[in-house]
Amino acid sequence: MSRKTARGRAGHPITIEETPYNAETPGDALKSDVTPTSAFYVRNHFKAPKIDASDWRLRIAGAVRRELTLTLREIKAMKKKTLLVTLECAGNGRARMRPVPSGTSWQDGAQGTSRWTGVPLAELLKRVGLKRGACEVLFRGADSGYEGGRRLHFERSLPVREALAKNVLLAFEMNGSALPGVHGYPLRLIVPGWYGMASVKWLVEVVVLEEPFQGWFQAARYVYSDADNRTSAPVRQMRIKSVIVQPGEGARVRQGRQCVVSGLAWSGSGPIDRVEFRSDSTKWMRASLGEVMEAHAWRRWSVRWVPRRRGSHTLMSRAFDARGDAQPLAHVWNLHGYGYNSVTKVKVRVV
Repeated sequence: MSRKTARGRAGHPITIEETPYNAETPGDALKSDVTPTSAFYVRNHFKAPKIDASDWRLRIAGAVRRELTLTLREIKAMKKKTLLVTLECAGNGRARMRPVPSGTSWQDGAQGTSRWTGVPLAELLKRVGLKRGACEVLFRGADSGYEGGRRLHFERSLPVREALAKNVLLAFEMNGSALPGVHGYPLRLIVPGWYGMASVKWLVEVVVLEEPFQGWFQAARYVYSDADNRTSAPVRQMRIKSVIVQPGEGARVRQGRQCVVSGLAWSGSGPIDRVEFRSDSTKWMRASLGEVMEAHAWRRWSVRWVPRRRGSHTLMSRAFDARGDAQPLAHVWNLHGYGYNSVTKVKVRVV
């Protein structure tokens, strides 16, 4: 595994690992409601496959009444749907945990929001017909490599009920253009509200199962486990989270002058209800929320802050969703470093 600490070129992701290639969305790109495709974070488990769309086929099989094999052209000919969806890597923020868990050392940039265009998965599942005993739907990518001592593909499953949700897409476009290679060309899954590992890239096969899937990335990874590797729950919906976009870490702001602090908030459990802000140990104050863009997209927030004294200050934000979930004051450690969502902190200097 090769790591790179360079900041990267303007408008491009910040490389975290070179092999396999993993990169974070740069802070400047988070100032846009829709993340530019060229700056969108990249999460790969194996080397990205190179696929010729003319030879590519999607096979739907398993516990179905009739199997189906489709070309990209046939999928694109179906009724399209476009959704604005926020994706976040389950390991985002892992580097902030103490002790730091093993795995890719994500800082705070493994998230982004794009317009995804494709066809609802439910339409294809209705076309093939699910058998009575169907319980899960497995998604297999073309990418493969060694994990757990054996060669395997990246593959994940969803419960049938989740797979049939109206906004789960088989996407072939990102922000109005064909999917780039690193983002799953020619077809990928988009599962709104779930961490990014559920949105399998480079799809080649969809298999309806009559028993729960127990593959490596389902049962051994992407689970919340304690220090003794005892699993408490699978990693699924994104935990509620907020980030401070502006001012950035280490920024210098003027004493006595009004400073606009702004950021983003999202949750896989429900709409953002409010965001609160404070500096150091002052009382929490309510931030102003931007408009709701779409149900599964982040929401912008802002607050006006006037620093009264010079020196170092810690700015903090915490979000609450409509279900009542809130960012915790301290992170909850787990063996693989998933779901980091404690109160966001940014240090600035008042001059």
